[in-house]
Amino acid sequence: MLGSLARPTTEAQIETKVRDLAATGTQRRPVQPLIDALWHLEESSDVSELMRLVR
Repeated sequence: MLGSLARPTTEAQIETKVRDLAATGTQRRPVQPLIDALWHLEESSDVSELMRLVR
């Protein structure tokens, strides 16, 4: 199964999935800032910016 320990999902596949899911929403916003925030989530002490990007 893709996304399992035996077949891990690549970063490119994850980004493609985020882009595809974002495209199904009614609000068209740039998705790259969201992807960047997700990749740096562990370094962030405040998730308010991430929450702003997903609303």
